[in-house]
Amino acid sequence: MSKLPTFTVYIFPEAGKQIADLPERIQKQIDKKIVALADNPYPAGFKKLKGPEEFFRVRSGDYRIIYQIEGGLLIVIVVRVGNRKEVYKKTLPLPDVVRKSIPKKKEPEGDSCRERK
Repeated sequence: MSKLPTFTVYIFPEAGKQIADLPERIQKQIDKKIVALADNPYPAGFKKLKGPEEFFRVRSGDYRIIYQIEGGLLIVIVVRVGNRKEVYKKTLPLPDVVRKSIPKKKEPEGDSCRERK
């Protein structure tokens, strides 16, 4: 049985700041979920958000991780992380803004997105 290809996970700068502002226990909880998205960007309990853009969300306790999947490039882009009461209030970044923030090289150096594998 062959293993499915692994996705590269990028964290949008705003999402990285949101994670950094959380308590350490919650950061670890969210980090596990984000790392797991590399192996399966469609985990149990994921949902596609309403709207024309292809945004998904996965739950982590009272927090939500909102992300996009670029299947042709095997990339998952985490665009927002926050408490379930707050995370949907702001407008999500436009898909083109998210896509432009993806580093062009395999090994990004000083780019605007943090990479997780």
